[in-house]
Amino acid sequence: MRLKGLSLKDFAIVISDYLIKNGIEVILTGGACVTIYTDNKY
Repeated sequence: MRLKGLSLKDFAIVISDYLIKNGIEVILTGGACVTIYTDNKY
């Protein structure tokens, strides 16, 4: 899979899906979460 050019939201989805499939529970927090939630307007 090519990661270059993915939006922050799509990148977070790819990484979290990979970790979940490998038994690692993840929670997105902090600045990346705010950026995704506000559509990069904050």
